[in-house]
Amino acid sequence: MIALLTLLLLWVFPTIDSYSTQVGARLRRGTLGKNTPVGAGVTANQDALVGEYDILTVDADLTATAAGDLAIQVFPYGPDGTTLLTTPLPAVTGVGFAPTLSGGHSTATQQYNVQGLDKVNVQIKNNNAATQTLNASWRVADF
Repeated sequence: MIALLTLLLLWVFPTIDSYSTQVGARLRRGTLGKNTPVGAGVTANQDALVGEYDILTVDADLTATAAGDLAIQVFPYGPDGTTLLTTPLPAVTGVGFAPTLSGGHSTATQQYNVQGLDKVNVQIKNNNAATQTLNASWRVADF
């Protein structure tokens, strides 16, 4: 009975992820690392299509010895869609939190205003002197 109810709920109320996997659906979220080892000074990055959305949120967790071991930056692409601009977007003030060290992990949640942009590159850097484990994701939303 429970299995039947679960199946019915999944049919009636599909998840956001199920929409993302449908043909023609725009990707609304992505993963930069899931228990992924990232070398010293290495940057994990991923392009995100943000056209039609207002806000990009990046969540990151890196094993670390200092809050500054984790760095998040988001770079917009130029009008041609292939040239990465050199100035990162500023994080929205008062939303989320900067990298914070707790229990051997540097964690952060940052939001970026991506109105008027079509594509950005999300970059998460390991500033630690050793290889660390990264768990990070991004998602887009409207106001």
